[in-house]
Amino acid sequence: MPWRAAAARCALVESGCLGLQLEVGGKFHLKLNFNSLPCSEKMAPAMKAMKTSAKPMTKGALVDALATAHEVKKSQCTKMMATLAEVATEQVKTAGVFTIPGVCRIKTRVKPATKAGTREMFGKMTVVKAKPAKTVVKAFPVAALKKSI
Repeated sequence: MPWRAAAARCALVESGCLGLQLEVGGKFHLKLNFNSLPCSEKMAPAMKAMKTSAKPMTKGALVDALATAHEVKKSQCTKMMATLAEVATEQVKTAGVFTIPGVCRIKTRVKPATKAGTREMFGKMTVVKAKPAKTVVKAFPVAALKKSI
């Protein structure tokens, strides 16, 4: 049998910084590779942050793009953007939800109050102050936007 012959020769299989040495009986034993490269050099390189060459669009650039697309003055577009912000703020305050079609949905959520006391955080007991309930504003992308990206 060919595998018995390989077992008799004690073939060495490397995996990272550890080597597995095969004995005659067919059992594997861990063996450290001291003569090889350090673990950090053998491991795959760390993933780098994604670089984007394009900068996010500013308010002025957005107004300029809308004005040129619809042949309207920049001042009119600026007023329309301000009106959209006012209407959105008013609707979120009153109804709790506002949707900009095709872009996002803005919602409010009430976070409950927390009691004072001691809590275990990361294995240590810490003293926590009481906090009142508060309303938090959150924005979620619309499903059409998710699918397009």
